[in-house]
Amino acid sequence: MSTQTLTFDTTATAMQMAETMFGAGVEVVSASYTGDARSSAIYQNGAAAGDVVPADSGVILSTGLATNFAGPNDSGSTGTNTAGVNGDKILNAVAGVPTYDAAILECSFIPTGDTLTMQLTFGSEEYLEWVNAGFNDAVAITVNGQPATLTIGDGEISIDNINTTSNANLFRDNADGSFSTEMDGITVILTVKAPVIPGQVNTLRIAIADAGDSIYDSNLLIVADSIQTALIANDDIVSVSALGTTTVNLLANDTVTGLDGVEITRINDIPVQVGDTITLVTGETIRLLDGGRIEITGGTAEALNTLSYTIASDDGTTDTGFVTIGTSPVDGTAGHDKIFVGFTDAQGNIVDGADGLSDVIHGYGGNDNIRAGDGDDILHGGDGNDMLDGGAGADMMYGGTGNDVYFIDDLGDVVSEAGGNGHDIVKSDHSHALGQGFEELWLNEVATALEAIGNAADNKLVGNGFDNRIEGGDGRDQLYGGGGDDILDGGAGNDRIDGEAGADLLLGGLGDDKMDGGTGDDRLEGGAGRDVLIGGAGQDILVGGTGNDVLYGNGDGDTFVFALGDGQDVVKGFDFATDRLVLSGVDAGDISVRAWGAGMLIEYGDAGDRIVLSQTDFATFDMGAIVFDTLIL
Repeated sequence: MSTQTLTFDTTATAMQMAETMFGAGVEVVSASYTGDARSSAIYQNGAAAGDVVPADSGVILSTGLATNFAGPNDSGSTGTNTAGVNGDKILNAVAGVPTYDAAILECSFIPTGDTLTMQLTFGSEEYLEWVNAGFNDAVAITVNGQPATLTIGDGEISIDNINTTSNANLFRDNADGSFSTEMDGITVILTVKAPVIPGQVNTLRIAIADAGDSIYDSNLLIVADSIQTALIANDDIVSVSALGTTTVNLLANDTVTGLDGVEITRINDIPVQVGDTITLVTGETIRLLDGGRIEITGGTAEALNTLSYTIASDDGTTDTGFVTIGTSPVDGTAGHDKIFVGFTDAQGNIVDGADGLSDVIHGYGGNDNIRAGDGDDILHGGDGNDMLDGGAGADMMYGGTGNDVYFIDDLGDVVSEAGGNGHDIVKSDHSHALGQGFEELWLNEVATALEAIGNAADNKLVGNGFDNRIEGGDGRDQLYGGGGDDILDGGAGNDRIDGEAGADLLLGGLGDDKMDGGTGDDRLEGGAGRDVLIGGAGQDILVGGTGNDVLYGNGDGDTFVFALGDGQDVVKGFDFATDRLVLSGVDAGDISVRAWGAGMLIEYGDAGDRIVLSQTDFATFDMGAIVFDTLIL
């Protein structure tokens, strides 16, 4: 198909570009653009250019002319010295050298969720001849003044971080002109995520500039409607043996806010359906299974590689996440081995220990993947970002410094982390309580219900498909139930709790919590604090507790429970025809009801308690939907 049908509207205003980029769960307040008018545009008919354009429409920011992105690749050195911004302080700091020709788009917005995500691709004429040569065109994305970076490699969107030897699965080489773009190389769809403050005005700044000189253009292509807070594809970490297979549910830790039909639609930017298999540049094969699962077959060599996956809901909302695959060799020598990095056994493998005996393995420096196999082993990761798997037997695993991942498959396994050094993850086949120094705990998909207990830090706890009990403890925790009928207790701190599938019990405890029941007939109890309760699909019971809470129903026959002293609460989505309102300890003669804006106001008790039904027409009021009870359900 002719590339001429890919169009660029360089007359688009900043507000038009912002409204194109932002999607579900976000209200745009204002926008401004600084740079050469020819360096920014709204692109359309992206499908006409093939897979090189991330979506049919979106926004492009360029260090040259936006229209020069279009193919074919007639030159290996396209560049334009524009009237863009020179010497921007933020971009200079990212690049480490002076920057030129910057295009900067700044927006303010009000989100409904607490995590902002965006999808984009990066293309550059600097590929591949200038990789690691000091000419990294600078990309700087900040949210509320804080850098928002990739979760892979060094975090930068740059030619040094994504190329044929670094994060190779995410790169497309266009030196031979096989893709319909003038750029010599381009990435697959990438994702950047950042925390935001719901209900308040937040800021976003997206900037790109030439670095070191004003030649060799680079571009950012942002997917339309992709900057949103409703659907979040969170990253996954998986370990697989060389030529072995493993299965992981990528949707298990993803965040869905009232969206239906979420499924995986692309793997590494390739459209897929259940049953499809793709082979990565790095040698691993990925097969899409049903229910958001993928089957991974490892390559032949020890490696730590990353791929991307994209999810979509029925209403068209999409997001992208990363999957990091650690591949480990598995054959050891006979005897009681003490194996160091650089040790070579008779089979020619490097760090392993699957001989069935008790091994001592030291990773020392570097990012190590250590799998010990059978026996009561001792594993030392040392410095670097390590993956430690003791295998069968009662193993002791010490991560050392860096961002480490531990795999527990025996009740006798012991993990120990140098507290405060890095972001460390435990993935367990058994119930587990996080010790000091760990940040995340994931329950593996074994055929049993398990317990996951956090520590005093800010934890992320993820359940499996069975009936789990998950306790956050102190700190600002994130709890995900997965499948099954789970009990999720946030404890103290401002927590995020997602029941996901199943009939779950969500307990906010102390702090200002955000709770989402997901699918199933759930019970949500906010406890103390200013909480947000989202029932999701199913017939849910929502108990706000003390503090000024916001409760969301969906008309499926939900029950909203309030008591004296609960404060000033807001209920959204209440339907008198299907839902119930329970006022515990309140007599029918002690309430007053009146219209309140587009909704209605219910006042009760003597302490100023009230409930605003913000989206419920006063004309639909039915006293029969209110239950007066002396006990909370």
